[in-house]
Amino acid sequence: AKTLHIEKLKMQLAVLRRTRFGRSSEKLDRDIEQLELLIGELKEEAGAADARDAVADPTANKDAKAPVKPRDRKHPVRKPLPPHLPRETVIHEPEGISKSQVSRLCSEIDERVHAFLGRPIEGDWPYIWLDATYVKVRRDHHIVSVAVIVAVGVNTDGRREVLGMTIGHSEAEPFWVEFLRDLTRRGLRGVKLVVSDAHEGLKAAITKVLCATWQRCRVHFMRNAMAHAGKTQRRIVSAWVGTAFAQNDAETARKQWRHVADELRPRVPKLATLMDHAEADVLAYMSFPAPHRVKLHSTNPPERLNGEIKRRSDVVGIFPNEAAVTRLIGALLLEQNDEWTVQRARYMSLETIAPMSDDDAVSLPLLAA
Repeated sequence: AKTLHIEKLKMQLAVLRRTRFGRSSEKLDRDIEQLELLIGELKEEAGAADARDAVADPTANKDAKAPVKPRDRKHPVRKPLPPHLPRETVIHEPEGISKSQVSRLCSEIDERVHAFLGRPIEGDWPYIWLDATYVKVRRDHHIVSVAVIVAVGVNTDGRREVLGMTIGHSEAEPFWVEFLRDLTRRGLRGVKLVVSDAHEGLKAAITKVLCATWQRCRVHFMRNAMAHAGKTQRRIVSAWVGTAFAQNDAETARKQWRHVADELRPRVPKLATLMDHAEADVLAYMSFPAPHRVKLHSTNPPERLNGEIKRRSDVVGIFPNEAAVTRLIGALLLEQNDEWTVQRARYMSLETIAPMSDDDAVSLPLLAA
């Protein structure tokens, strides 16, 4: 009863304090002071009464719960054993992985990754896609961005594979030449078309090492082209340039390309000049079989793979060294290559890709009886 009375007085005191807020009144001040004194006296009387009851009946608070001690982080409280386990059963808590185990696992992954990236390349590979993505690495106590180059190819069986990967500090011509020569030393041959973004060093390296046609990514070209058009005209200009891509053969596509460039010249001269210089590179895929063109005009195949690489590397943030980059991304490429290998559907049909081989012995397999 006293506790309830004290709570009511506290509520009255709170009301008086809110009433007092913002103004001065002697009567309110006296009432608040009297309530505070009364609450203090009631608390003292209630405490004395509890003490007398405890002395009179020591067993009154026997069933009361003991206060919970704060958990010690160094010595955590162990959970009791489940009732279905015998008393002699000992549950061991999981321990961390030792440094030797980490080193052993990393060495096993490195061995598999290097074997995959250095494996021999067999057969003809008519089409190759090259693309780069950037990750951050620590080097000499500095954080730098390095280019991760990935090569994806399709062989004369219509199967897609990851051909190689390397890490470079720049995308200059010597770097591309070394990467392509490494692929040729492993057995790369029969390349007809290389699809990539616009890199002058890469274009020169393709001509020097592979002697193949270069296809400039159509998607990247359209982004660069729309930068020369006004915001209100970009949709119209994009549709106009796209009419050249909708043609059935290379000759008709080139004629339409020149026609669009001539029509745009008075209004957007920079875009027309860009189209004049990029005609042969952007329309190179039109000289190849029609069923393949939808997959040859851009770098979409490796870009999807690069998107997965970025997703995994963003979790790491900054790699400690280049070996860690090779380990993580190489393992990812190995996993992706295995998925492509077990796919039942071919990336390109055997009937359309087989004639692209330089080997006369390549022919369609006989159907099973």
